[in-house]
Amino acid sequence: MSYERGPRFTPAESDDPARRLRRLEDWAGRHDQWATQTLVELRQRGADMEGRMSAIEGKVVRLLAAVGEHGLKWGIVAWIVGTAAAATIALLAG
Repeated sequence: MSYERGPRFTPAESDDPARRLRRLEDWAGRHDQWATQTLVELRQRGADMEGRMSAIEGKVVRLLAAVGEHGLKWGIVAWIVGTAAAATIALLAG
C-alpha cells in the first residue's frame, strides 16, 4: 500500500541501512532546526508583547493620574486599569 505524502513525511524506505540512517538524521536535523526557529520567534514575540504592554500601561497611568486631585488614588486606579488594558490589547494584537 502506498500513500502520497510530501518529502517531509516520507518514511525511510530503503534496504540500505546506511541510507536509512542518513535519511533519519536529515529528518531529525530539519526538525531540530524548525523547533529552534519556532522557539526564537516565540521568545521575540513575547518580548515585543511585554514592551507594548509597558508602553500602553505607562500612557494610561499618566493619563488617569493627571485627571483627579487625589493623585495616589488615581495612580492606583490607573495602574489597575492600565495593566488590564495593556494585557487585553496585547492579547488581541498577538
